[in-house]
Amino acid sequence: INTPGATQEVIDTLTGELNVNLDLLTDISSATAIIKNTATLDPSNYNQASWQEFEAARQDLETALTNQVSDQTVIDSLTDRVKAEKLELVDITSYKSFLIESQNTYPDSAVNTYTPASWEKLQTAEANLIKEMTEPTDYESLNAALIELQDAMNETVTKSGGDYWLNRAPVPGEEMYYTTETFNRAITASDDLKQLYND
Repeated sequence: INTPGATQEVIDTLTGELNVNLDLLTDISSATAIIKNTATLDPSNYNQASWQEFEAARQDLETALTNQVSDQTVIDSLTDRVKAEKLELVDITSYKSFLIESQNTYPDSAVNTYTPASWEKLQTAEANLIKEMTEPTDYESLNAALIELQDAMNETVTKSGGDYWLNRAPVPGEEMYYTTETFNRAITASDDLKQLYND
């Protein structure tokens, strides 16, 4: 320090103050980096519950930075929390795509195209996958819900074609037009098919 009249005592005092202030500097570089790096994440790509936890942690850190919290321990703790919650985010993009495929393949308007039991199984599986995508979950549960939906899609039973034959089948009261044996077999087959449609 080339200050005229500076004594060793002044220099020592200023150096001591600088040293204290350097020790008190709050490093926010890691905190601002995690805020910046996560700013473009799309919440719709993540399980709703895991996103809410992450977003709460992120908001707490942003608030601390905005309020210029100078406690390094607090900043580090909040930064670590955001990093931990980011790792816990459950990405549902592929599950969402599969659900959309199911809903497009089997729209609600097609309910009468499938047997009630297979349609109900499909609807239940879709609802379970939606639940797993919104409530607290893990990948194991998501995968189980996805497999359930895949199975339900593979096991849908269509009624197409059968309606044509049901409309052609004889009905009670038309016995006089057919032999008893063939009439009874047709009625039995018709009843069996109707029963399957209702199962």
